Amino acid sequence: MDEIRDNIVLHGCNHPSKFPKGELINTLIPHIVLDHRAHDKEGCPLCVETYTFSPTQVMEQISIEDYVLYMKYTLEYRSLVLEQMSELKERERKDKEGQGEEGEPYGYIQYTCVIRDLCEYMYIYTYTCTYT
Repeated sequence: MDEIRDNIVLHGCNHPSKFPKGELINTLIPHIVLDHRAHDKEGCPLCVETYTFSPTQVMEQISIEDYVLYMKYTLEYRSLVLEQMSELKERERKDKEGQGEEGEPYGYIQYTCVIRDLCEYMYIYTYTCTYT
């Protein structure tokens, strides 16, 4: 994971389209890895996952190994963005509230809002279960 983190931070793989096989996978599997500009009412950044694709068709164009590597990049990317957002909120809170008492715990953990679109999957599942 250190190599992946270095590639994201230091070597320009700073967007999902720049991850290994990223452009192809993003075309085959529509999704939003994480976008700090799009968030829910609590300020949590959005991730959107869709299941409107055929795994068979995807696997005809990429290998399992390529897909797993891409997913490792997405998870590390999410981790980095959330870490940055948490740190920013901690600083804002510290500036607003002051230092507080000695030894008083502080910190902020940023959450994500994950939206999973299962509509197509549920349709296929229902169709398969009903008619087979």
